Amino acid sequence: MTVTSAPRPATAAGMPPRTSLARKFWRRCLRNPATFLSLMFVVLLALVVVAAPLLGRFDPLEQDLMRAFRPPDGQHWFGTDRFGQDIYSRVVHGARLSLAVGFFSVLMGLTAGVGIGLTAGFFGGVTDELLMRFIDVLLAFPGILLAILIVSVLGSSLLNVIVALAVFSVPIFARMARGSVLATKNLEYVDAARAVGAATARILLRHIVPNILGPIVVYATLRMASAILGGATLSFLGMGLAPPAPEWGLMVALGRQQVQSAPHVVFFPGLSIFLTVLAFNLLGDALRDVIDPRSKPV
Repeated sequence: MTVTSAPRPATAAGMPPRTSLARKFWRRCLRNPATFLSLMFVVLLALVVVAAPLLGRFDPLEQDLMRAFRPPDGQHWFGTDRFGQDIYSRVVHGARLSLAVGFFSVLMGLTAGVGIGLTAGFFGGVTDELLMRFIDVLLAFPGILLAILIVSVLGSSLLNVIVALAVFSVPIFARMARGSVLATKNLEYVDAARAVGAATARILLRHIVPNILGPIVVYATLRMASAILGGATLSFLGMGLAPPAPEWGLMVALGRQQVQSAPHVVFFPGLSIFLTVLAFNLLGDALRDVIDPRSKPV
C-alpha cells in the first residue's frame, strides 16, 4: 500500500505560500533581541497599567515628610521624594497616566486625521483644497509649540493635554490617508464597486480603508512614543497635569533640583520615560519592516 502525502495548497507559479503579518512580526521578534525585549516591555507595561492598584506598595499620593528623600531600600524600592511619597508606587500608577495620554491622543488624532484624509482624497476638488489648506495651517506650527498653545488656551488637565497632542498628530495622519486614497481610489476593484452601485461610505470602509491601514498602524505605533514624550514634556514645563498627580514628566520636574543630592528622585521616572519611548519606537520600526513589501524577507 502506497502512502501519499496531502496535497499542498496551490500557490502562484514558483511562489511560496504567503505568511500572515502577525507570523512575520513574531519571526522578526524572535530573530531580533531588541524587538523581542521591546515587545515584552510593552506587554509588561500593559499588565502594570491593569494591575497598578495591586502592584503599588503605598498610596501614590500619601505624604510623610519624616521619610523624605530616602534612598532605595527594602521598604521603598525606588526611594522617596521630597514629600516622602513612595517613588515606586508613583511610577507604577504614573504608567496609567502616561499610556492614557499616548493611546487616547493617538486614537483621536488618527480618527480625525484619517477622516480628513479620506474625505479630501476621495472627493477631491474644492473639498480637497479646503481640507488640505487647513492641514497646512496646522503643519505651519512646530508640534510641541502647537500643543503648548492649545493647553495655554484650554487650561491644564488630562483631557486638554490629550486634545492638544491629538491635534498635534492630525496633520500627518491626514496626509498619509490622503496619499493612500489617491493611490487606490481608481483601482479596478474600486471601479467595480462603483459599477454595482455601492454607496460611498461602503466603498470607503470596505474597499479603501483596509488597504491603507498598514502604514497608518505603523505610524500610530511610532506616534505613541512621541505622544508619551510630548505629554511628559508638557508636564515638565508645568503645562500638563498638576501636582500631586503621579505623572512621569511631572515627577522629573519636581525632582530636578535634587538631582545631585537625591538622584533616585529623577532617575526612575526618567528611566521609565526612556524605556517606554524606546520600546514603542523599536516596535514601530519592526512593524514597518514587516509591512513594507520592499524590505528584506523576515
